Amino acid sequence: AVKGPDMAPPTGVDNVQAILDMAPHAAQLLGPDGDLPLHRAVRAHTCLGEPNAWYLPMVSLLIGSYGAAVIAHDEDGATPLHHAAMDLQIECAHALLASVPTAAATPRGPGAGPRFGFLPLHDAVQGPRIGADTMRPPSWDETRAVALISMLLRAHPDAVYTQSKSTRETPLHLAVRFRYPPAIVNVLLAADAEKRSSRLRDFWGNLPVHYALGLHANRVQSEVCPALLAAHPICDVTWSLDDLLKGGRAAERATLTRLERQDHHLMPLMDHHLSVAAEHAATATVIAKLIAKHPSSVHFTDRQGRLPLHHAAMAGGHVSMVGRSEEVRQAAVEAVRLLLEASPETALKKSGHSGTAFDHAKHYQAPQDVLDLLSARMHDAFGNPLPTVGARGRPIFAVRKSAPRDMRKLRYAFHAKGAGLHTRDTRRLQYLCQGGEGLFAESDSESDDS
Repeated sequence: AVKGPDMAPPTGVDNVQAILDMAPHAAQLLGPDGDLPLHRAVRAHTCLGEPNAWYLPMVSLLIGSYGAAVIAHDEDGATPLHHAAMDLQIECAHALLASVPTAAATPRGPGAGPRFGFLPLHDAVQGPRIGADTMRPPSWDETRAVALISMLLRAHPDAVYTQSKSTRETPLHLAVRFRYPPAIVNVLLAADAEKRSSRLRDFWGNLPVHYALGLHANRVQSEVCPALLAAHPICDVTWSLDDLLKGGRAAERATLTRLERQDHHLMPLMDHHLSVAAEHAATATVIAKLIAKHPSSVHFTDRQGRLPLHHAAMAGGHVSMVGRSEEVRQAAVEAVRLLLEASPETALKKSGHSGTAFDHAKHYQAPQDVLDLLSARMHDAFGNPLPTVGARGRPIFAVRKSAPRDMRKLRYAFHAKGAGLHTRDTRRLQYLCQGGEGLFAESDSESDDS
């Protein structure tokens, strides 16, 4: 009765009232999705897009029947206020807060996944979007968003610097990362008199301002940068060298100053600094300075087996991000050029799981200049492809499909070892059984077990 949106008012409310008169405990029963009737009443309005005559009376009726439902979690770990905040339902949020004011301080439960620990304010800022999608829904309205965020901040002022459980993000992180207008960011900054939220780091070690600088810089982000940098200036001593390297062109002068004053005994340059600079589209001047100060860092590999060249190839064109600025793409081109000049052989090295730098650049739709620079280093003077190198530094060798020795070896290994085939033998056997053509390439790993 609650879920049906096609019932003309007041029929739907009357039906729910009749059910509650016969069974008052019905408002406490869970549905097949682990939600209460109040959760469904709030979400029913979401599906329709616009308020209906039966919507608010239905919510008020269910709140009066079972007030504890206001802070009850569904299978997604959300309370009714989380659903109302996520879709900017100001009228519904006001009714829920009037019943239970502490609902604004109730976080999402473990079933929320990446939103675990989100307060209603987090959901009001991020909205229904997931992942790196930066597109706001067509129904999003800036005026309603500012009004709802202000209402939630009045109900629970500490929410402005509350970090989520899974990603450690504050509402300010979300507002900047999802590229909201300056009005949203200014409301959050104005509510934080101590400027604590601008100095907190998320799971990836980023400050809120990092999502407006460097790799993420574009026209929209440039509008919120002044307010963010006023709350946490680049010259602040709490900015580490990693923080400055993530700042891109805006932090170039401070980064070069820090590098000039770098004391190799007290603050030595680390191998990963060049990777951080390449990943976050640092300027060519910064990249060149890092290579000059620490030449061996061009061969540093991170946990995924990626070199600084791999990060630079990806920085110019992340397909998951919308609105990559031309300045960032050109910075990636210059970084790739400098890294190739410092160590041309890195173009032939593969990362742990994703191939060479050219493969990364092609997958992430990097600028054509990046593809041309990398492709030129992967062929000899006659246009023939050069052999690539595996993640462990061993050459990738080719075995012809029709080689009798390999066929005899595979046949023997299959019958003699059965399920205990060596990893290399297993790969060859699978290749031949699947009708592979041409050359079969694999890593020369004699000691690996299957």
